[in-house]
Amino acid sequence: MQWFSVDRIEGDFAICQSDDGAMVKLLLSSIPPAREGDMLRYEDSEYVVDKEETLRRRRENAELQRRVFQKRN
Repeated sequence: MQWFSVDRIEGDFAICQSDDGAMVKLLLSSIPPAREGDMLRYEDSEYVVDKEETLRRRRENAELQRRVFQKRN
C-alpha cells in the first residue's frame, strides 16, 4: 500500500506528495473526488480517499500548530 497527500489541484491534476517524499502529478480522472489535504491510499490498482487517515493527520497537524504557536507566559 502506498500513501499520497494531496498538496494542491492544478488544472486536470492533483499534485501529491508520496509517502517517500516525492512529488507526483495524478490525473484527476484517475482518482476519486479529493481536496487539498486529503490522504489517498493506493492499493489493488486503485486510489481511495482515506477519510480516517485524513482526519487523523489533520488533527495531528492542528495539535502541532497549537503547541508551536501558543502564547508563552
